[in-house]
Amino acid sequence: MGEHPMRKIRNLIGRGFGPLLRLPLVAALALPLAGCSLDSILEVTDPDVVSPEIARDPSNLPGVRNGVFGDFAVGFSGVGGNTLNFVTAVGLFTDEYYLSDTFGTRREIDRREIEAINSEMTTVFRNLHRARRAAEVAAEIFAENSPNTVGHAEVANRAAYTYVFFAENYCSGVPFSRVRPDNTLEHGPQKTTAEMYNEALTRFDQTLQIATAAGTGSAAVQQQRLARVGRARVLLDLGRFADAAAAVSGVPTSFVQLVEHSENTARQNNGIFSLAHERRGFGVAHREGGNGMPFRVGSSQTRASQDPRVPYNRTNSAARDAPYAHFFELKYPARTSNVVLASGVEARLIEAEAALSRGQGSAYLPILNELRANTSSLLTGFGMTPVGVTLTPLTDPGTPQGRVDQFFQERAFWLYLTGQRLSDMRRLVRQYARGSESVFPTGAYARPQYARTTVADENLSSRTLGTYGRDVDFPIPFDEQNNPEFKECLSRGA
Repeated sequence: MGEHPMRKIRNLIGRGFGPLLRLPLVAALALPLAGCSLDSILEVTDPDVVSPEIARDPSNLPGVRNGVFGDFAVGFSGVGGNTLNFVTAVGLFTDEYYLSDTFGTRREIDRREIEAINSEMTTVFRNLHRARRAAEVAAEIFAENSPNTVGHAEVANRAAYTYVFFAENYCSGVPFSRVRPDNTLEHGPQKTTAEMYNEALTRFDQTLQIATAAGTGSAAVQQQRLARVGRARVLLDLGRFADAAAAVSGVPTSFVQLVEHSENTARQNNGIFSLAHERRGFGVAHREGGNGMPFRVGSSQTRASQDPRVPYNRTNSAARDAPYAHFFELKYPARTSNVVLASGVEARLIEAEAALSRGQGSAYLPILNELRANTSSLLTGFGMTPVGVTLTPLTDPGTPQGRVDQFFQERAFWLYLTGQRLSDMRRLVRQYARGSESVFPTGAYARPQYARTTVADENLSSRTLGTYGRDVDFPIPFDEQNNPEFKECLSRGA
């Protein structure tokens, strides 16, 4: 049975199209009853999509912008309840999370052996593409009706970021389709990883021009900084370290751009929180697969013993998969918790990596130690409540390999659960000549077994459930076989 017309309207309003639909609907309901049958006034035109005429009406630009923000949040860190988003998929595939859930599709992700028919990853892929097209279309509408404004820069920035997500995390050969103005589908060709990065770089360059033309107000400057950090992120991915550092030289450390969440609807909830806390299905990992980062510093029972950048706890509640223990992340403690998309901390980390790449010993350390000295204020800017050990200054490990290890551990802790870890792991293979099995979780695939909190974290036993696979990127979902422009991944390497 098809979806009821009124429900479709409510869904469209919930997706940010409220301003586009509310006035026509109210006007229709306000018509006089005289001369009309009672049946006819209950009939509603079924709006499968918002018509181009309505969407491109200048008076509806706020609704268009809100739709982009909603779709982007859903794809990035939303879909509250029981659905994966981009950040949780990256966390599970890497060493940020271990699976404490029962879904076989999620176990594939955690074990680095994702099938193309994996329905969870199909949803992640679709939601990212939905966010991309919403932002691209919105940028076109703003260019026609309100060019070089803050709103224009906001939607253009988010379009650029979706290309970064695809390039950093998926295999080479992602197809990019679009819906034409007449609502027919135009199958898009595959793009190589290099082409995706170049597309993102071009879009950030264009966005920076738009945001600069928008003026010197705080909102315009915010979008300028967002574009600069995004642009530097791409340059870092391309191994252009000096260019990346130059791109963020004017971005203050206090800068932060958040993806916002709320309690208004399930669609607007923080989905990271939902999966970790309400589902109890994604736990904070610790040295996962032998090569993973030591994210669980200190004890789950004493917040003051932990690294404040990765707070966590363990209660007497078992995981969703009941035989196993569950470590709750506390970075996102509520459905309303916002998620960092870009920040001045990231800008400083980019500058530190550029210093590291020059091979000048520990030239990167002053930058890292300045961040550590200001941990409390920086985490507060992220929306966190910093509680934990005081981060003492780092010292030089004394070897090139030790310095790379130290630097990437700092990145992993500062950027925990923000969707950047997989890119860093792939860069360690691609740019630093590390073997993939020395970077990604490998060997025996195990989970900590449940015990009450009277048992110390370090005394939990573990159970082996197999071995890790060898994936180093996300595959393209099987559904794309319906696209005549798509064949298969062009490359599955890092």
